[in-house]
Amino acid sequence: MGDNWDNIDLYSTDYVSISYSPNGLFIQALWKGVISSADFRKTVKKELEYLEKYNLYKIIIDISEFQGSSRPDREYCSKLFKNYTDAKGIRIHAAFVVGKENFGSISIEKILGRVDETSAYLQIFDNLEDAIFWITES
Repeated sequence: MGDNWDNIDLYSTDYVSISYSPNGLFIQALWKGVISSADFRKTVKKELEYLEKYNLYKIIIDISEFQGSSRPDREYCSKLFKNYTDAKGIRIHAAFVVGKENFGSISIEKILGRVDETSAYLQIFDNLEDAIFWITES
């Protein structure tokens, strides 16, 4: 996968860390713990801002330590990404890392709600290494 996969930190709070991988050309978000609806929505917007700033369409979203979000927040996220991809004429490539204990029991629908497949390629992984491999090869 290359010798240097050091990410550049972009944004960090108690509930999320967002970084940019210049070698892999993707954004990586590590979600942790519990988050309010307002902070969740603000952070999803930040993910899109960084995708736009670095002219990217690939993101790894690690939710293995995340306590979840409400259905309305997930629907908001899906709609926001759909509007973004429609405006840009692209499809987002998103790798979700759910951890080994949740792998097989979680679906994209449980993570995001209904997703318009014309706006995204989505995959679920049980570990970060496989997610990085897929996102860099997609």
